[in-house]
Amino acid sequence: MENTLKPFDRPVFAKYGAPMGRHSDSVDSFQGPVEIYRVPMHDGGYDKGGAYWGYGLIKLYCVIDANDNTLYRRAWTMRELVATLPSTWTYTPATKGKIKKGY
Repeated sequence: MENTLKPFDRPVFAKYGAPMGRHSDSVDSFQGPVEIYRVPMHDGGYDKGGAYWGYGLIKLYCVIDANDNTLYRRAWTMRELVATLPSTWTYTPATKGKIKKGY
């Protein structure tokens, strides 16, 4: 699993600025344990890769499985986020109870 936000693969052609957010994969495509990361916002609501998420108090999290399937969700806390995920998903010991901040 890669622990960085990448710049967009192709040139950005948004007429009025950066794209809104990033693509999330279908929850049905996830397999095996997942890791949860907090995505910090920089420069008024942008992630380090240049996607615009808007600015607000609700934190943005990224959930990644071993196949690099990715899901982005907002939640006040990690506990609240986990409650929205399928109960069949497991979390790796390294991320259980804490959030990696590798972005």
